[in-house]
Amino acid sequence: MKLYNKLVRDNIPAIIEKDGKKAEISTLDQDAFLKALKDKLAEEAQEVTQTSTTEELIMELADIQEIIDALKDEYGISSSDINMAQAIKAIKNGKFKNRTFLIKVEDK
Repeated sequence: MKLYNKLVRDNIPAIIEKDGKKAEISTLDQDAFLKALKDKLAEEAQEVTQTSTTEELIMELADIQEIIDALKDEYGISSSDINMAQAIKAIKNGKFKNRTFLIKVEDK
């Protein structure tokens, strides 16, 4: 037996059963689901750091996009809401085009 205690995609229990194993699942309430989505986003972001090929990166980014889409649906956030926030942040703080890496900041 392996303990997971994490949010999984809808078809995963059927895939496990098809493999001859038994999956114990539950359905999360709204608050638990939102927390699980955020935890899953952090998990997938960590997996991005472990990719070594473009194909692996694409698959992990696809997972992240799926989670972002679910969060948008749950919170009633539109793509234009996110695009506007992204534009505002780009104007205020810039983007990542210059590859700037901050090493340290010292008080004057």
